[in-house]
Amino acid sequence: FDESYLKETENPYDMALVGRGYFNIAGNNATYLTRNGNFNIDAEGYLVLEGIGRVQGRNGDLRVGGSDYTITPHGLVYDNEGVFVDRILVTAPAEGTAIKKFDNGMFVADAAEDIDAPTVYQNHLEQSNVDMNEEYTGLIEAQRALQACASALKMVDKINEKAAGLSGIS
Repeated sequence: FDESYLKETENPYDMALVGRGYFNIAGNNATYLTRNGNFNIDAEGYLVLEGIGRVQGRNGDLRVGGSDYTITPHGLVYDNEGVFVDRILVTAPAEGTAIKKFDNGMFVADAAEDIDAPTVYQNHLEQSNVDMNEEYTGLIEAQRALQACASALKMVDKINEKAAGLSGIS
């Protein structure tokens, strides 16, 4: 749930959040929360997350019409003529609510609260927050622990063999 660094893209549909909150995607039978802002546009001009559903504004499905639109850092959406369309809906799970995780960074929360002042960057994507150095170090530590356990089991096996040989059990 930690934020990461942003990568600038040339795609006007890409969006990234800074700080607390999630984009809301109306999918099959649920509203999904995600930080994945790799959006596109459908045939009817609605902003969508491919394979999941339509991006939500405060007034429902967010229709931008085409690629010539603007989203301000406060999440306000304007069309190509500068006319206000809607505000992108950014929410966070309410305190103590149950959260169900799905594939591809999708979540469903029993209750969510609006983020009044989200920070949204158009033409940016949030990158993975996985620290590869930390993960690689953890992998090496786990591998060494496995090797140590395997060595200990070999020693126990040899001791059992010798004990069985001394007692005449074959």
